[in-house]
Amino acid sequence: MLERYVDAVRQWRAESHDANVGLLVLVDGDEHGVARRRQQLAQKLKESKQEPIAPSDPVAVIVPTWHIETWIAWLCGHRPIDEQTRYKEDDEDGRAVARKIEHGEYSPQRAIGAWAPPATDEEAHVPSLADARGEVRRLGV
Repeated sequence: MLERYVDAVRQWRAESHDANVGLLVLVDGDEHGVARRRQQLAQKLKESKQEPIAPSDPVAVIVPTWHIETWIAWLCGHRPIDEQTRYKEDDEDGRAVARKIEHGEYSPQRAIGAWAPPATDEEAHVPSLADARGEVRRLGV
């Protein structure tokens, strides 16, 4: 996404004459996290001589950290969870979650069904998900 971000913003700006058109950007945080990913995206715009995204722009930058599997596990009820563990098959600590996702016990569809309301301790365990909720509101969703 980092490489395609500039083109996506350029295209959105070309089509933004419609107030109902926004831009949803989704990029894994990996070991970088939300703030660093946003800095990287802003730097890409700067390097391409484009204006930065304004706070009032309907552009939502969503950064699941480490990756989307973290959110799927959390929304499907996996506890404890954190944003430092890779919930993939190649990580010893994350292997149990990866298997549950692989076998359909945890799924994107189930996670979507559990999107609202947020768990009371969500921000402490998956701050990138709590941040994403605010970003989605920028799009009026």
